[in-house]
Amino acid sequence: MTVYIYDGSFDGFLCCIHVCLQNAGDIELITCKPQEQSSLFSEEVFVEYDRDVLKECIRLIDARLPKTARKHIYYVFLSSAPEREMVIWKYIQFGFTVGKFLDRHITDDWVRQVHLLSRKVGCEAHRMHGFVRFSRLKEGMYYARISPDHNVLPLIGKHFAERLPDQRFMIHDVSRNLALLYDTRRWFITDMELHYNPHESNDEAYYKSLWKQYFESIAIKERANDKLQRQFVPLRYRKYMTEMQ
Repeated sequence: MTVYIYDGSFDGFLCCIHVCLQNAGDIELITCKPQEQSSLFSEEVFVEYDRDVLKECIRLIDARLPKTARKHIYYVFLSSAPEREMVIWKYIQFGFTVGKFLDRHITDDWVRQVHLLSRKVGCEAHRMHGFVRFSRLKEGMYYARISPDHNVLPLIGKHFAERLPDQRFMIHDVSRNLALLYDTRRWFITDMELHYNPHESNDEAYYKSLWKQYFESIAIKERANDKLQRQFVPLRYRKYMTEMQ
């Protein structure tokens, strides 16, 4: 039994997948975290990132699996599922058996899990397009906090860069200590400590109060439906939404 360890990146994970595809032995676990306690019969193998290996893995996936497979693989990798690496590995392993019709096997446990996780990540990324609330900082940058269930920052960068092309902004995922930064030329993701405390501009409180007043003024109290509102704006997203504070 072998435990494969990679560097935590998606590219490093694909390199690890390629190594697994080349080895016929039993794979106990694929993880980015060294095991504190390993079985007496387990062998730990650290797989380093290699650009050529990455290209070959992508070529194999594109050649053997359906076009939608690579998107599903990436979305599941961004999920918070505790054993997402093994779910992806089983999905790919099964795909190399059935080929281009992989995603039609919806009764297979691994295909079903991959589709479910991929859909959850995609839906949450889409929700973030409407739930992110920016505040203007003293230095002129726009700053927003989020705490999503999944790591959706890589999926929302293009959306906000296209809609705020001439503005510098930061979207801070406080649950993962990550931040999406945009400098009017490109966007990228970097580490960001949880205790980062930005200083808002002097007029930010005024604009927040205007937004809250607008939100309250358009509401029709006689038609209030809290259950429906929770369906479209779940409670877990409201912490950093100005109008809900």
